[in-house]
Amino acid sequence: MITWNARGLNDARKTHKVVAYLQRHGVDLALRQETHLAQGSPMLTPRRMQGNILASGYTSHSRGVLIWASRSLGLRLQEVETDPNGRYIVVRCGNGAATFLFVGIYGPNFDNPKFYYDLAAKAGNWGGFPQVWEGDFNCTLDPLLNRSGGARRRPASAARALKEIAEELGLVDLWRCRHPAK
Repeated sequence: MITWNARGLNDARKTHKVVAYLQRHGVDLALRQETHLAQGSPMLTPRRMQGNILASGYTSHSRGVLIWASRSLGLRLQEVETDPNGRYIVVRCGNGAATFLFVGIYGPNFDNPKFYYDLAAKAGNWGGFPQVWEGDFNCTLDPLLNRSGGARRRPASAARALKEIAEELGLVDLWRCRHPAK
């Protein structure tokens, strides 16, 4: 599994390079944000990406999230909700043995805790399945550890909301678990 901030996928050459990377490294699940793909973009066709694609697009110049799953995973889609503003996609899927909820996020680039509380409520309404939240949250949970420079600030309200949500849902920051001091 890999998560990336795409910074645009409108160029066919860039999409080809991304697909080649995923294949070369045996990636089964790719979660992308800031795709800059409008809903219905030809870049979102399974022929191009060779797998199952779910996306929430906005415009060719901003936002957008995408979840790509290799066909070999055998995931069966059960339910999808996308944001008309290209900020999130919530996907419930299963592989026969288990059901999961994937939440792909491209968070607002201003302090907006309501966005995260509303998204948690949506995900919570889908049942108590294991959840994976990924994306570009556009905020730092710990300014001392997550910023490489600039003024030291208190965590934003959105970061405090994310911490509450993570605790309530039992979510963990995988990077922080593996690298507690980096």
